[in-house]
Parts: sequence; C-alpha cells; structure tokens
Amino acid sequence: MKTYVSVILMYVGGQTEHLALEVPLSKSSPLRWFQHTEEGIANEIEKSAGEMRKRYALIRKTQEQGYVREDERGYVCIEAAAAGLSCDDKNTVQRLVAAENEDRKELYQQLACLAHAPGVSTVENAFAHARLARTNHDAGAVLAPS
Repeated sequence: MKTYVSVILMYVGGQTEHLALEVPLSKSSPLRWFQHTEEGIANEIEKSAGEMRKRYALIRKTQEQGYVREDERGYVCIEAAAAGLSCDDKNTVQRLVAAENEDRKELYQQLACLAHAPGVSTVENAFAHARLARTNHDAGAVLAPS
C-alpha cells in the first residue's frame, strides 16, 4: 500500500511525469484471469490522479492561504478563514474542495480494490498520514479533526 501511495502522491505533486502503477499478479495467482479488471482499475486510478494533478497547484495555494486543510481521513476540508471570502470566492473554494474530494474518494475506492485492502478507510488513512509526513516540515502541520 505504501508504495502505491508514494507513487500516486509523487505523480499528483508533479514530481514524476507518468503514473506507473504495477498490477502485481504472479503467474500462479488465482486472480490471473482478472488481470484485465485490475488493469481497468489502474486506469481509473490514473484518471482520478490526473484530475487531482491538474488541481494540485490551486489546492496548495488555498492551503497556504489558510482556506483549506487536509483532514485525518485523507480529504480536503474548508477552514474557518474561508468565511471571510466573497461569495464568489467562497463558491470557488467549495467547488474546488468538492471536486478534489470526489476524485480522492474514487481513487481511494479503486486503490482499495487494486491493493486488496481490507477497506477504503485503510487507504484513506495511508494517504492522510503520507500527506502529513510530506508537509511535516511546515510549522504547525498537524492532521485536523474532521
């Protein structure tokens, strides 16, 4: 799971040009005949990660401005500071957060299937902690309760 999380976060953050998800099936795997399904799942993950990558700079900017933050479940939530924005800007932030969380949810669900995780919450937690580790050098970077 940790490898998938790291590869995806590096891609979304622009540190790699391509998302290379390996579909780990041995020749003796009873799931070998399901490989086409798992490759389809990998394609869905790549689609969601691509959308997240497009928004990455804007998400980071709104985080730096204090309008959004990462929660402990691996999603983005709106901060109280966003209340001071104009109605149009507030709506823009809400749409940004909704789109990001929709793609994250899809990615987490697909990754849980691909990695044979016991549940989506396992994937959510892995991403939440990986994001915290990546931003831990910033002052006060802690997981905020949702």
